[in-house]
Amino acid sequence: FLAVAIYIRSPREIQVFLWALVVTMLYQAGICLRDRYLFSVHRVRGTLGHPNSLSMYCLQCAPIFVAAFLAQDVPKLLKAFCVVAYIAAAGCILLTISRTGFAALMVLSMASFGLCMGFRITPGRMGMALLGCILITSMVVISWDTIMSRLGDFNLKDEYGEEGDRGSYFRQGAPAIADRPITGVGLNNWSWWITNRYGLEARPDYVPYMSLNVPPDNLTASAAPAHNLYLLTVTELGWPGLILFLALLIQWSWMTGKAVFLGGDSLLAAVRIGAFLSLGGVILQSWTEWEFRQTPMYFLGHIVMGVAAALYFYCDKNVRQPKKVRRA
Repeated sequence: FLAVAIYIRSPREIQVFLWALVVTMLYQAGICLRDRYLFSVHRVRGTLGHPNSLSMYCLQCAPIFVAAFLAQDVPKLLKAFCVVAYIAAAGCILLTISRTGFAALMVLSMASFGLCMGFRITPGRMGMALLGCILITSMVVISWDTIMSRLGDFNLKDEYGEEGDRGSYFRQGAPAIADRPITGVGLNNWSWWITNRYGLEARPDYVPYMSLNVPPDNLTASAAPAHNLYLLTVTELGWPGLILFLALLIQWSWMTGKAVFLGGDSLLAAVRIGAFLSLGGVILQSWTEWEFRQTPMYFLGHIVMGVAAALYFYCDKNVRQPKKVRRA
């Protein structure tokens, strides 16, 4: 976070940041296309190990691409690649068949177009918005069978009811929260404590860890991390830990969300709005997943917020940016 916040000094560094995101997303899209259509992988995962991990990564990137290609002072080549990268991110989310990811993509895409275009609607912007709608609709139509295979049988009661998988995480975590409301069970210790003590009543089929250093022979027989980042946080870090985490999210939301009210169609304003919606992607998918804890998503989140912090410091605080030193 600090490294990125200190590095950003001008629009040039913002463009370097955007190019890095574009290259990364195109690489992930290439891996996903290979896995899906060459190796027939049903739910692609790119290089991130799990489809939901890739979904969250793409949700963090997609709003930034929309904001960049709707900004006015972006080089044409970079703007064109941002369009391609957004299509790649949306396509990857569809190929992951992540239910929350698909819903969040629709919400974030509409919010990105609405907030970045603002009241300055031009024929060019309307054309890009229409093209985006056509492309997303086309991808949904192509992936309709696989999407409906996941969404068609979705039932909220079944998911969070007495027999539901996601509901079981709350039943397993509740005794731990009641027993350790202040300290929690310790960071990254959910699996051990739920498997060995607190989750046995809800899931008597768990195979306990043999010791602190030796996992069960079959890891699938132990408790998976709670598929809710907020539940996982309060269980591991107690209520003070959850309050601090929520305070951080609120502060980040305020730091980036101010750009929505300030408006503007410059690159700097657009990237701040994109960062706000990128954070929104994390918040939305974290209700049903925990992947923000994984290193790629965690690093990306702090990189995006580092960019936003630098823009907040120079734009909102009216701090003069350092002059570029001409090298001999």
